[in-house]
This record gives sequence, C-alpha cells and structure tokens, in this order.
Amino acid sequence: MYYFLKEDYHALRGKIAEIENRMKGISGDMARMSEEGADAFHDNAGHEMATEGLRGWSSNIRVMIDIKNNAKIIEPTDKNDRVRFGNYVTYQEVGQEQEFRRRIGSYMVFVDEDSTISYNSPLAILLLDAEIGDIREGMIGGVKKQFEILDIE
Repeated sequence: MYYFLKEDYHALRGKIAEIENRMKGISGDMARMSEEGADAFHDNAGHEMATEGLRGWSSNIRVMIDIKNNAKIIEPTDKNDRVRFGNYVTYQEVGQEQEFRRRIGSYMVFVDEDSTISYNSPLAILLLDAEIGDIREGMIGGVKKQFEILDIE
C-alpha cells in the first residue's frame, strides 16, 4: 500500500496522463517513420531512438500505474502530539543552530516539493512518532545524525 495526500494523488494521476500522451506521440512518430518504406525504418536512427524512448516510458508508466492502483489517500490529522503523516515538524540537528521545517508527505511528493518529504524517506522514518523535545538518532546519507523535535503542526 502506498499512502498519498490528496493533492499528490491527483498529481500522480496527472503525470500518468502526461506520460500516456507522450507515448501516443512517440507511437505516432514511429508509425510515420515506418511509412517511409519497409527497407528504410530498420536503419532509421530516429525510429530506433523512438523505440527506445517508448520502452523507457512504458516501463515508467507501469510502475506509476501500479503505485496508483495500490494507493490510499490519507487525510492529514489535526493532532500534533507526535509527528504523523501530513504534519509539519520543526527540528534541528543537535549542536547546530539552524532549524528546519518539513512536512511528512506522500510516498511520491509532487506538490510543495521544497518543504515536503516522503514518509518513506530516511529522515521521515526517523522523525515519525516523535514528540516535542524528543531527540532522534539515525543514519542520514550515511552519516549518524541526532535531531531534536522543536514543534509539530
């Protein structure tokens, strides 16, 4: 099961439609190229590139459709006693002054990408279920880090 905020789920559906349209365009280009003649298209670099492009998009869309078909939209909670899906959390690395504010978001984040992280990311996994004042420790990018939870919204 893949969990999504409503806005990211709708964006995922939009991306799938965009890829489908791109694939239709590539298929149309390939049909036009093959009409040049039976002897020409097998040595046609454009046709070969289009074929490879279509394979890549086909693989990509299969994965996205599988995710969509196994997705569940979760409404963010208004509870802020601990870090949950959909919450904003303010934290800082222990011993550092800079504060960070991130939203724990969807499996795939499409909307508000700058401040939202996937619930499946190492940082989100570390922060989930923490309470204000908790210090969480774990590996982020291969480096051991400690984060203090400052606020939950």
